[in-house]
Amino acid sequence: MNYYEMKFGKERTERMIPYMKQIGASENINFSYGGKVANTLNSHRLIEYAKKKSGLKCQDQVVDSLFKSYFEKEENLGDLSVLVSAAEISGLDKTEAEAFLKSDEGSAEVRNDMKNWRYRYRVDGVPFFILSAEDDAGAEYTLSGAQEPNAFTQVFEQFLRK
Repeated sequence: MNYYEMKFGKERTERMIPYMKQIGASENINFSYGGKVANTLNSHRLIEYAKKKSGLKCQDQVVDSLFKSYFEKEENLGDLSVLVSAAEISGLDKTEAEAFLKSDEGSAEVRNDMKNWRYRYRVDGVPFFILSAEDDAGAEYTLSGAQEPNAFTQVFEQFLRK
């Protein structure tokens, strides 16, 4: 909980945590905020690895497994065994995934992507949403952090007005 208080402030955290738990419960997500906040470079590497090895569906399964591990089970996403388990649950070969994670493969690419996103959009946390129109105007909006549904509605209304 200290991490959240340092990042968002005590007052905001005291409002945010119960709200997130309530919203999560309505979606069968049992948020728990007592886990260790760790470096997620290897999580991001695994997510990219899953996409390259088995496509977007597998990538989504890895993300879902990692979210469940961290947000519900309070598991450490810096722990190799947690990452390998997420890979295996998602249908990836356990031995291959572990070998990949023990290597440095994909690290430079992920770091570069993070740097580019941070520079282009000022991303400094997750979730981070980039909403863009597929028209000539190229309108683009960003939303950082957990947002109320109304925040998205406002962006969609902006698109409709253009």
